[in-house]
Amino acid sequence: MGRLKDYFDNNPFLLAHHPSCDIFSNHILNIRGRRLCLGCFIIYPSAVIALVLLFLLSDYHTYDYLIAFYMALAMFGINSIRKIIYRDNLPKRMQVVFRVVLGISLASIMYSIWLAPRPEQYMVIGLFLAVAIGYNLFNSKKMLKTCKECCHYPQFPKCEGLNNIK
Repeated sequence: MGRLKDYFDNNPFLLAHHPSCDIFSNHILNIRGRRLCLGCFIIYPSAVIALVLLFLLSDYHTYDYLIAFYMALAMFGINSIRKIIYRDNLPKRMQVVFRVVLGISLASIMYSIWLAPRPEQYMVIGLFLAVAIGYNLFNSKKMLKTCKECCHYPQFPKCEGLNNIK
């Protein structure tokens, strides 16, 4: 276990792929001294739990892929509206709630893909990939814009928030 711990200790952006400065502190969870990405460590476990629940509940209810698709779309829309209106200027607890909603949205779209008949399945996958890529490009652009507004930007990418990168 020592080599694994050393690996994580020497790669600070592995589990928290955000700059380590105060500006991005609302994107990070600190658990037992370990920096973790708030989004990843809330969204993905929420998605796994929600997906398992969807499959377990499917024994009791018949779901149409469109219901799961519209559910995913609605939850992603709610999160997108939140991102536009509030950006990330919400208390961390509220950010956790919205990350859970995003995780459930991810599970719903994956479930929709599972249920969809073959021709529609490809369309849902394509739409999912387009939205996921667009969402990540938007977040990356927003993060870079935040960096450009920082007083340490002239030293970018060797600024204080990124100087831990090996």
